[in-house]
Parts: sequence; C-alpha cells; structure tokens
Amino acid sequence: MSNTPAEKNKTKAVQDDLTINNLRKKLATQSQSANNIPDIEIVTTITNDLIANVPLKDTIKKLKIKKTKDSEKLILDVIATFGTWLTHSEGKNSELEQMELFDVLPLNGKNISKVPTGYEPNASHKRDIVKALNRIISSNPTPEVIARFVARTYKVRSASLDHAIVAGVWGFASRNRLDKIALVSDDKVFISQVIAAYDLIKFAMLSAQEKMLKLVKLSKQEKLSLNKLSDLATSLSWLSEYEFGQLVSSTELAKIDSSALPGLKNQLNKLVKRIQEMPEIFSPVGIHSLTAGQIKRISASAGLVVDHNPDQRGIEFEIRQSLKKLGLGNDSDLLLPEAIRASEKGRLDDFWSVMQNRAEGDLTWAEQLQELTA
Repeated sequence: MSNTPAEKNKTKAVQDDLTINNLRKKLATQSQSANNIPDIEIVTTITNDLIANVPLKDTIKKLKIKKTKDSEKLILDVIATFGTWLTHSEGKNSELEQMELFDVLPLNGKNISKVPTGYEPNASHKRDIVKALNRIISSNPTPEVIARFVARTYKVRSASLDHAIVAGVWGFASRNRLDKIALVSDDKVFISQVIAAYDLIKFAMLSAQEKMLKLVKLSKQEKLSLNKLSDLATSLSWLSEYEFGQLVSSTELAKIDSSALPGLKNQLNKLVKRIQEMPEIFSPVGIHSLTAGQIKRISASAGLVVDHNPDQRGIEFEIRQSLKKLGLGNDSDLLLPEAIRASEKGRLDDFWSVMQNRAEGDLTWAEQLQELTA
C-alpha cells in the first residue's frame, strides 16, 4: 500500500501519465473527424443552396462526406450557428425577421412549405432551424461576411505553446486534479497544448535526471572538465537556481583563475552530496512535485515568453487603434492575440500585410494568419 510520501508521489506520477495518455487517444479520435470542420467553401455552398431553394439531399451530395448522416448534421449545425451569429453580429432587424420563409399553406388537402425540401421541422432529423433559415436567406450574406463567420467560429487556433498553458497544466497536477483538465475544454487545440506542456515538463525532468548522473560522475574525475561542468550546471539551473547558478559562476571563475579550482572542487562535492541526500528536491518524481519557479524556468529554457513586456498594454492599445483604422475593430478580440503572437515571433509587419489584404477583400486572411502564428 502506498503510505510513504515517496510511494504516494510515484502513484500520482503514474496516474498523471495515464491521464495524458488518455488525452492522446482522445486527440487521435478527434483528428479522424478533423476533415469535417466547416470551411469557407462548405459554408458558401450551404448558403448559396439555401438561397437557391436547393433540397437538403442535393446539398448533402455536394459536400462529399462519407456518411450521409454526418453531412446532414454538419449542414444543420452550420445553419443553426450561422443564423444565430448573423443575428448577434448584425443585430435584430424587424424587416428581416418578418420575412417568414416557413409558411404552411393548404394545397389539395395537403400542407406545403416554402422551406427548401428536407429542412422542415417535421423531417426525419426533427430539428427546427426555421429562424436560422429566415435569417441567412433574408440577410443574403456576402463572401466577406461568410469568411468572417468561418474565421470567428471554426478557425483552427494556433497550437503553439505558451507559459500560461505550461503553468496551468502544472497547477492542475500540483493540486492532484490533472484528471479533470479535460473538463476545461473539449477543444482539439487545447488538448494538444495540454499534452505538449506535459511532455515539455516531463522531458525536462528526465533530462535533468540523466544530467545529474553525469554531474556526479564528473565530480569523481581527478581533472575537471570545466566546459562540461558549466554546461551541465547551466542546464540544471531550473531545478535550483541559486545552487547551480553559484556553480556556474565558480566554474567560469576557475576558467580564468586556476587558483579557484580547489574551491570549485569542494563546492561541487558538497552539491553532489546534497543531490544524493535530497532526491525529493533534485530528482522530483512527478510534475506535481515541482514548484512554480521551476516551471517558470523550464518554460524560459524552452524559449517561451515568461515575463511579458511591461509596455504590453501600450502595444495592445496601438494594435487596437490600427485595427479600427482598417475597419476591423469589431474583430479585435480575435485579431489582437494573433497580433501579439506575431509580434513575439518578430513578424508583426507580416501580420499587418495580412490585415491589409483582408481590408482589400482577400478572403483567405484567416488561413494566412494561421500559417503566420503557427
């Protein structure tokens, strides 16, 4: 039975590994249906067919999705979502709302409907999307509106990792709640980021264990290799910033002053002894055993932005103002994070080129942004 702290830590580590492996399986399952995510072409086809009064079964054939039921569900979901989005985006319009398309009329003892065949609420799918149909057909959305809807609703966000995700994954693990993290979001990108964050931390830990053994072995050599010692101490500094930082400083001093070698050797031996006597500090079993400072240093070592520019608010204000000048202020909530990511990659000029293209009517701007900040 796992009664000792060490045994409990091992059990937690195993449970966390299992949780992440289950997320990997979930992500693989989601990826199999990734091709069914609506894009501009699909939404345009659905919209044009609705306006042209094309029957649902004919639109299903055009989408060329293997299962008819999947196509039907996709079309109905898009219509329901697009109709609601248009209402929220454009606001309610009494004239549009009065243009009722679903109007049951008696003809030879039978009821007929103005709704394209297959979309009736009493059809086999049993879904009442009449209000959404009214909104889409009466709005007659332009290609630019469709592109904006797709970008805001179905755009695949950048899966690039950031420190907030890494710290969040550690936070769940440190509270013994990593098995609940999937409840935060079912989003494919979020799940992939969680897995990547966990792998980043685990790799740092496994790598540290390997380098620790090399450090112990190096301490037993009669003649120290100062370059190797400096490299090892630097790469291990995320574990204990003070102790390994001191070792790096002493090593660099010994490189230029040989009289410092005996003191360096003594310092190294003391540290090795601490490493061997305190495995809970220098050889943590699971990511839940780490500290916030260690997680921060792991992120920094991986090249992630940990401390944002103190002038960030000023930069964000300038970006928002520039978006307004281009007539894109309504999408600043979507575009601002992309601009910040582009800025951190040194590609802010490229971001503005994409925005200029969008303002001039380029409908592929969402795909360009995705490539830019991936």
